[in-house]
Amino acid sequence: MNEQPASLWARLAALGSKTVTEFCRAEKISRSQYYAMKRDGWGPDEAWIGRLVRITDESHWRWQRQRERAAELGIRGPLPAHEVEALRHVLPAYLVAALRGAPSACEQPP
Repeated sequence: MNEQPASLWARLAALGSKTVTEFCRAEKISRSQYYAMKRDGWGPDEAWIGRLVRITDESHWRWQRQRERAAELGIRGPLPAHEVEALRHVLPAYLVAALRGAPSACEQPP
């Protein structure tokens, strides 16, 4: 069964997501650099809702880990596939906490 875009949007909003512009601002890169990375295969994963492109917080986190690993290996472009796959199974702490039902470290106390 296909979800309606409104419910997909609600799920992405609950997870936390950014527009391409917000992502570029957060990483202090230009939009042209973002699209060059995407073209060359080392941009973050994108979620599409209709014509809207969003980058979830999880995707942003995973992209940062990939860039850190690339720096460790002295790679300025895309990581080898086996390196990307190895990082794919690593979950950020806030997702592990959410899966366990514990409040995230990012959440503010009431």
